[in-house]
Amino acid sequence: MIFSRFSHMIKLPNGYSLYNSLFLKPVFLSNDEYSVIKMNWKEKNCDGLSQYFQNVFEENKIIVNESADEKVLKKLRSVSQPEAYVAFFIVSECCNLRCKYCFIDDCYINMKEKMMSIDTCEKSIQYYKHILETNKCDNENFIMIYGGEPLTNPAVVKYLVERINSLKKNGDLPANIKVNITTNGTMLNENWIRFFKNNDVSITVSLDGDRDSNDQRVYENGSETFDDVIQECKQIKKEGVKLFLSITLTDNTIKSFDKVMNLIDELDVDGLGFNPLIPKKYSINEEYGKKVGIFLTSAFSHLRTKKIWDARVMPKVKAYVESRIYLYDCAVTSGSQLTFLPNGTIASCHAMVDYPEYNLCTLDDDFSYAKPKLLEWCNRMPINNEKCLSCIALGLCGGTCPSISLHANKSITEMDDVSCIYNRAIVEWLIQDTCSNCTHDAQ
Repeated sequence: MIFSRFSHMIKLPNGYSLYNSLFLKPVFLSNDEYSVIKMNWKEKNCDGLSQYFQNVFEENKIIVNESADEKVLKKLRSVSQPEAYVAFFIVSECCNLRCKYCFIDDCYINMKEKMMSIDTCEKSIQYYKHILETNKCDNENFIMIYGGEPLTNPAVVKYLVERINSLKKNGDLPANIKVNITTNGTMLNENWIRFFKNNDVSITVSLDGDRDSNDQRVYENGSETFDDVIQECKQIKKEGVKLFLSITLTDNTIKSFDKVMNLIDELDVDGLGFNPLIPKKYSINEEYGKKVGIFLTSAFSHLRTKKIWDARVMPKVKAYVESRIYLYDCAVTSGSQLTFLPNGTIASCHAMVDYPEYNLCTLDDDFSYAKPKLLEWCNRMPINNEKCLSCIALGLCGGTCPSISLHANKSITEMDDVSCIYNRAIVEWLIQDTCSNCTHDAQ
């Protein structure tokens, strides 16, 4: 037996933990226990380990037989065929805001070529419908209405929602398909909210926190949007609709942690997603990554008491609890997302619409044309990156955001340092949190 190459040691407040980054089962050691096995660990030598430690370490894959690590890697690298089950409809690349960190270039209002037509919308629906019919998968299906600001194209939003519901009722789309619209909230009103409620469309509003935190989300004339967005968030809750927030982690948002948490409480938010900055207009560095890690883990600790889950951290937590490796952090990197653009192009990532070299195909192409490119996305897993194999976050990272990687490293295949830093912080926090809960339960 040997120490697995995927085993890691971290220092805890009251001891140590050994942890295999692919099997995700921490072993906690008191300081006295650590002193017994310290030399074995440092020399990576199992000789002399007591039967007790051998049993515990073997059970949790801290020590393995010599061929085990390579067998696990080989199995995990046997990527299955991509299954497209998430569809983003970019109904408009125009926007009525000028957010200072926005990653979309020239996102101006009233440009017809940036608006999806009803004809293109219908063709996109039929394309997605055909894929679901011919590529059966067990995953839940999602349709995301996105922009720009989607409500700058109201006719197509209305058509898309009503058409989806019609197809669901006729059995031409899965009855359980979920539909969501992500909006900046400034063009919402009572009529829109009731329309979405009546058509079973969930609403995600982009809001970065309290007034000061939201200061980079401004109108074209530079005036703030906070009051208008808060008003519509309250209207959403008044109408009995679930409210989800998309929160970009600017420096002001990170600094205003308590105010952001208070606002989430006040709005009675049902769910949210914290999003690191995409470094297109703003540079980000390792210090930013550390701040993001602290923010994400602190927010999760606070919000879990209210059963409000962060879409970025919760999937990692679930995988950790189930001791199940988390290969993909989003539908894009699993080859499971299609993004339908106004010009009839089909991309994968909705955050990379300005980069045509990463498009998959067009509405006129057979889906088989896109499959090799989707498979390339699947192969972007951290376990296929030699640099990632020694990282403690290997089994829970899911791969860093390709859009962030593109802007940070000029490549979608290179993992970006910022995401690596906050993913390691999440994993180390999970281990420490587990140890803390175990200690508390023991008492």
